[in-house]
Amino acid sequence: MHRAAGNVSEAMVALNEKDMHDIREKIKQDNRLCGLKDGTKVNVEGDTCYNNPLFNSGGHTPFQGGTIAFTTMCENNTRSKRIIGVHVANKLCMVASRLRNQGIAVDRPNHDGKCTANMSETGVTGNEEKWNEQVARKINTDLNIASITGYGDSKGHRGVDKAQV
Repeated sequence: MHRAAGNVSEAMVALNEKDMHDIREKIKQDNRLCGLKDGTKVNVEGDTCYNNPLFNSGGHTPFQGGTIAFTTMCENNTRSKRIIGVHVANKLCMVASRLRNQGIAVDRPNHDGKCTANMSETGVTGNEEKWNEQVARKINTDLNIASITGYGDSKGHRGVDKAQV
């Protein structure tokens, strides 16, 4: 069942990426129908959430509490608020854990075999600037972000600014 889920997950990722691309194309069409001069502009709202609260790890572990960061951006042009970009930053990898338990030195995400981690174990999951930049680059393949709405204490807007250049 685990192997089957692994195969299905790759297909689901591809399907979701295509769906978000189609939504971005629909936004361009809607903008043109509304008579906007630049049909590629989109307003977005975004946030990053974590699998564990980051404030929970203080004093209990030398590492960050969150091992997975989920960043989503939704279009803010329509009432639908459809998701147009997603990034998942993941430190977890069962293969790396198993190899490490066997005494093999492992550097993730660059070890042999299939690695589910896409960032190093010592990487910072709370870097919303970096995650927003990656999502904004995906969105910028079809649209240009005109403005972003996010939390005031986040540096996520800097990532969007970097991706716009």
